[in-house]
Amino acid sequence: MTEPDGFISYARSDDENDFGALAKFHERLESEVRAQTGNHSISIFFDQDSRYLPWGENWDAQIKRSLSTVRFFIPILTPSYFQSSNCHEEYDLFRKREEELGRKDLILPIYYIKCDELEILQIKESNEWAKELAKRTHVDWRDLRFKFIETPGILEVIKREFAEIASRIKAILDALKTVNTPSLPVLSADFPVPSPDGVGASQPSLQGKSDIPNTKVVDAMHQGDFSTISEAIASANPGDRIFVRPGNYKERLVLDKPVQIIGLGNPGDVLVEIQNYDVILFKTSNGTVRNIKLRQAGGEGNWKAVRILQGRLMLEDCDISSQSGSCVAIYGRANPQICRNQIHDGKAAGVFVSQNSQGTIQDNDIYANAGPGLVITRDSHPKVMRNRIHDEGESCNDIYIDEEEDEVLVSQQSHSGIRDHNIDVNVQVGSVMTGGDKPFSSRIYKGKQAGVLVLNNGRGILEENDIFTNNYAGVEIREGADPTLRRNRIHSGKGSGIFTHTNGLGTIEENEIFANAEAGVEISHGGNPTLQRNRIYRGKVGIYIHTNGLGQIEDNDIYENVYAGVDLTNGSNPTFRHNRIKRNKSVAVRAYDRGDGTFESNDLRDNVRGAWDIAPGCNIKRENNLE
Repeated sequence: MTEPDGFISYARSDDENDFGALAKFHERLESEVRAQTGNHSISIFFDQDSRYLPWGENWDAQIKRSLSTVRFFIPILTPSYFQSSNCHEEYDLFRKREEELGRKDLILPIYYIKCDELEILQIKESNEWAKELAKRTHVDWRDLRFKFIETPGILEVIKREFAEIASRIKAILDALKTVNTPSLPVLSADFPVPSPDGVGASQPSLQGKSDIPNTKVVDAMHQGDFSTISEAIASANPGDRIFVRPGNYKERLVLDKPVQIIGLGNPGDVLVEIQNYDVILFKTSNGTVRNIKLRQAGGEGNWKAVRILQGRLMLEDCDISSQSGSCVAIYGRANPQICRNQIHDGKAAGVFVSQNSQGTIQDNDIYANAGPGLVITRDSHPKVMRNRIHDEGESCNDIYIDEEEDEVLVSQQSHSGIRDHNIDVNVQVGSVMTGGDKPFSSRIYKGKQAGVLVLNNGRGILEENDIFTNNYAGVEIREGADPTLRRNRIHSGKGSGIFTHTNGLGTIEENEIFANAEAGVEISHGGNPTLQRNRIYRGKVGIYIHTNGLGQIEDNDIYENVYAGVDLTNGSNPTFRHNRIKRNKSVAVRAYDRGDGTFESNDLRDNVRGAWDIAPGCNIKRENNLE
């Protein structure tokens, strides 16, 4: 009988509804994992696969046996999944398995069909199962399910998605190579926390210690194998696990071989700090650093708390700060996983990604950094999902990206926000993108300028973010940038929700843009975005276009704004088609001071002061509108 490495949990009715698409998904994913690992014996449990049920075998018993041994779990999230008691039982069984392995990242959800359990807050909060799964990083397959993955010449986007999932599975398998060794100690029982003075501290239960060459213990009180982490690294072989007991370790760590460094005790009990150096310099193929407080304590130079030069570092559950430079800096095509960390009080950026690097940055709290919480530059392509990126300090520096250097520097002015038709000079951004086309999914708020700034021909995909309470624009797009914004909530800012200017472009689809102090969407100075199927409401103005702004605006709902639904002035010339511009407190469309535009087949009824307010000298082309 085949013992699987992973487990796909799904509702059989979903596979039947899609004519066996989930069975094809299983085959393709298993093949990709084998290709990336080079191990063709790796298998993923799927309950239609005869490998897992010999003749006469009890099916329920085999499922439970498989869930007690597998190393990753893939739930296919749909309404039917959340109605299935069998799926719930499978999830609960694997949760226990995940806890036994001392991990928090072995459940890899695929969001397959839109679920009220994940979309409606009241339902999610009342369903602990859905609430737990919503906290996990998921792969969104809702659009891809309509592609035919079984056809020859699979679309490149689908190939890439399978490769991304398989890459994450490979990282899990690599990290767990030694976890199932029976003689490995269990952290909670075998590594009790020493007392503060070291007196009476219990020793780890390392029975047969000579039989565990891949485990080392660091204790600052000289009650382990080593008293410093650096000594343990120097003596380690590739693949060794280094457990660090609570204490203050004043040293720099150079990781030049694949090892795991795991802090014991509560968060913050293990502190590693240094001046005039990076706290961690990572320059090897792979490794893990978990549950350690990393503090770069200043000094002369531009030092990082964590500098990643290559490979795949799993940096998890750490507290990271830097009094010299950025907290985390990623270079040289590195592909790390930065998960569930507190990243704060950096002298520059919270996380800086450069030089064609990739990586996954998820579920972190990034705050109170002197520069942006996140900088992405030089053709880097990370995935950024479900982070909280915000500011809790006072900063007064203007920020830009210096392409010749590799840091965020104090320099030229950054422009954002409209006050009385003038551009104000403001400070600081919550997130910056200057290139790339990967998805972003984060909570971005309390920024001192734009929540997200996309510039210098930058691209990128921002999906399902909550961007709010920024001092100026929620999202600013400029200088040829062309991002895609899809299904975001952009609200409660002190400026406009989205501000596109200086030849900025952008595809803006299915967003909810509301309760911003200025316009929901503002376009000026050659900005030319495409807006489709958005809800834009309860701002001062729905859409404000001025100073030679353009735009293709189709099939949006623009309603309940304090003044006009659409405000045009000073050389504007957008095109509006098939929009519903209704229930605004003034007119549907106001044009003045050379405000031009084209309006075709829009619904302009039910506004307090009617459909139009067009001043002399404005050229508004109108056809087939409901007034």
